[in-house]
Amino acid sequence: MASTRSGSEADRRTRVACRDVPVPPTSHLSIEQLKGVACIACGGQLSESRVHRGVALDHDGGLLLDYDVYSCPAPGDTA
Repeated sequence: MASTRSGSEADRRTRVACRDVPVPPTSHLSIEQLKGVACIACGGQLSESRVHRGVALDHDGGLLLDYDVYSCPAPGDTA
């Protein structure tokens, strides 16, 4: 289940912007984070201005699963 913390709370706690946090292992991500609707750093709900962070890879037996993962944009960034 995704965290309800906002991106600004995560920034204050860790002093690192969500977009600068390394992509965690797939096993540490929630379904919402893997679907691209929650930030991979703070777990907050993402808007249209989300930042693509890369691809999280997982295996299901012999199948390779890949997920596009996103984080919160920089404060004030709306593009």
